[in-house]
Amino acid sequence: MSMGDKEKELGLPFSPLCDRNSTLVAESQIGFIDFIVSPSLEVCGDMLDRILRHVDGHKDGVIAEDSTVPARSSLASPANSPSTAAPPPDVRQPGAHAQRRCVSRPWLKCLENNKRMWHGLSDKR
Repeated sequence: MSMGDKEKELGLPFSPLCDRNSTLVAESQIGFIDFIVSPSLEVCGDMLDRILRHVDGHKDGVIAEDSTVPARSSLASPANSPSTAAPPPDVRQPGAHAQRRCVSRPWLKCLENNKRMWHGLSDKR
């Protein structure tokens, strides 16, 4: 709000959410949760799920292309040459892994509680 106070002193128009007298804080917080926080955390959760699937797909000695750590058996053996090595399983294919891990999303409950609190404050106005 201090930015809005300074803008008022200088006779400038108020920046969004900086007018001490007309900003609806509760509604602003609800909008921020709905349009910024929740979608960002959803993308983050989806990304973590994909990372877990990738990690699960590269267990049992299969290594990522950019890794410099050798697999469990010698890389020099003919069985592990690039032309004969089995490709890593594609985790996008159905049945590639019997169990797919997903990240729990504990933030969903927090966001709902936070929005409920802001709705309560908004209703009191």
